[in-house]
Amino acid sequence: MLAGVLVLIARKPGALLSPTIWGEDGTVFWRDALIPGGDLFTAYAGQLWVSQRLLVAVMSALPVTAMPIAVYLASCVVAGLAASVVLVRRAEPVFGSYPRQILAFALLVLLPGVTEIQGNLANVHVWLAVGAMVLLVLDAPASVPSRVAELIVVVVVGTTGFVGVLLSPVALWSLLRSKDPFVRGRSLALLAAAVVNLVVWATQDRRAAGDVVERLLTLPGAVTKRWGGGMVYGHHLERLFWPDGFVSILLLPALAMVALLVYLAWMDRRGPSPVWLVSGLLWISLAVVSPTGALDVGWVARANAEWRYFGLAIAAGLLVLVRSTSLPPTRRAATVGLLGCSVAVLAGAYLRAPTAAVDPVELRAFAQCLEGGTPRPCTLGIAPEGWVIDVP
Repeated sequence: MLAGVLVLIARKPGALLSPTIWGEDGTVFWRDALIPGGDLFTAYAGQLWVSQRLLVAVMSALPVTAMPIAVYLASCVVAGLAASVVLVRRAEPVFGSYPRQILAFALLVLLPGVTEIQGNLANVHVWLAVGAMVLLVLDAPASVPSRVAELIVVVVVGTTGFVGVLLSPVALWSLLRSKDPFVRGRSLALLAAAVVNLVVWATQDRRAAGDVVERLLTLPGAVTKRWGGGMVYGHHLERLFWPDGFVSILLLPALAMVALLVYLAWMDRRGPSPVWLVSGLLWISLAVVSPTGALDVGWVARANAEWRYFGLAIAAGLLVLVRSTSLPPTRRAATVGLLGCSVAVLAGAYLRAPTAAVDPVELRAFAQCLEGGTPRPCTLGIAPEGWVIDVP
């Protein structure tokens, strides 16, 4: 696991050399933690963010000037821990052998298309969702403390963002196939978290975009270009060679990858592969119809469209490929699919860090203000340009 965390940290060296605070990490999670009376259950954008708020609450004990680098390191540690679920002994029946578990772990820490979600708190729930997606299909842990800890993790992760809803297909599959009381209870806990997701969303007056039908018509293109293409080319190569539109010579390998995943899911229809892929598809579908996620109908065809909505799907696709190499009928096809992903994995290993926007002098002044050295409000400019933390 430690090796995986180090790889995640090293993927974005600019975040170490010029650490910054990005977007909602500062203006929502850190700011709320700096204001007395804040809690873990304050909704933002129609969702709860329990995991992020817990992390910030712990990190608030650190010096203010250490927060930019602490946020990056903590996010990488959480991502590594989430990915390491594939390494536990209980996961061996799912992937067929320990070497395949190591392969799955390596692919997750080198996950293509994670430029937007790696190294920040706002998107750490994507990594947690990947780990929970695997956790939900495993047998029960042996010890009582492990069972209690697992239930707590499922509830916390499930109530973060929309993860409960997104992973509900996996929980339902596990609930229906298992007779183990703990496994069924774990699935029910996740489904209860999904209900919480929906209640919070409904009470925050969040609605789908008005042109839902028109947006859904772009879903096949989104799946092909951003899911299939993301697994074959990754973010960087698509931005260079397939920047806009759906029609391109690069469409053919992307279509082939999607078709391969459908075939593998069908061959593993009694296993977890279909529900893993359905969860990934569900996230893409919600993004397409969301007026805040997808700002307009054509966003998925553009090179700069957000990739955070495709991380779970790409991870699910890689896990399906690894699992399918252990199933005799699909071993060769899955191996070819993994080789097809090698370009995306290698080309996307290096991640460019966002431009540093936290000036060290301003950060020290912000810390002094919070300590009462200067009059409030305390303000700090962060990335992207124009974003400001304002603590009254």
